Amino acid sequence: MVILFMICCASFSQERADTHRKLSGFHFGISYMNLKDEVLNNVIHKGNGILGAIYLERSDNMSVKRLDLELGSGFLMSNFESEASSYLFSGSAGFRYLRNLSYADPGFKFYLGGKVKIGTAIEYFDNWDESHFYWITAYSIGADFRLDYSFGDKSKIQIEGDLPLFSLVSRPPAEFLYTQSSPALPDVVKDINHDLRFLSPARYQELNLQVKYSLRNSKKFVPSIFWRLSYLSINKDGSGKLKYINQTFGVEFIF
Repeated sequence: MVILFMICCASFSQERADTHRKLSGFHFGISYMNLKDEVLNNVIHKGNGILGAIYLERSDNMSVKRLDLELGSGFLMSNFESEASSYLFSGSAGFRYLRNLSYADPGFKFYLGGKVKIGTAIEYFDNWDESHFYWITAYSIGADFRLDYSFGDKSKIQIEGDLPLFSLVSRPPAEFLYTQSSPALPDVVKDINHDLRFLSPARYQELNLQVKYSLRNSKKFVPSIFWRLSYLSINKDGSGKLKYINQTFGVEFIF
């Protein structure tokens, strides 16, 4: 249905100037996370963190191509702790390709397409387990959309979201067969890719939704503010369930 809709929209005869745009930028935000990893325990760990990313984007009136590189961290604690003593460090790389499905109104654009993403995160629980680290690694292909609406003095609101459809996922085993995790980089890479398995959207759910407001639309420098909601739920055989909700407020600078 999506493919047929894209073909029908693209087949309408319309006059439009093809303007190529090359953008790059970075953003920085403060996040708040709730995390529950049942491999460790049933306790909810929550706290603040930071998020940073850079990206490259190429677009015209027909399509958008974008590459994102992102790093984040979280400083967490539970109701049983008096200070933050659990940590999460994450990194991801993603590429999206979107097609414009609306041409009639130059102030409104609707893009639909796909996204490939590689992401990993390592959790440390110093007060609960000093011998191991826990991880989330996923290689995914999914759907992506973007809505752009321009108004006023060239201000713009942008809403975008994505979710995976096919995912290759690694999680720690329900019971560790060793007592000490090795800090050597080759061993860490091997561990975070342990027992990779394909999971259906029912077993691996990752929803990212972002709302961004551009204060002005200068050709050289565009500051924006954004809010992002990320929800993750994993249910992999041989491992405990994991859920987290993360909200981020931040500032983005586009060049």
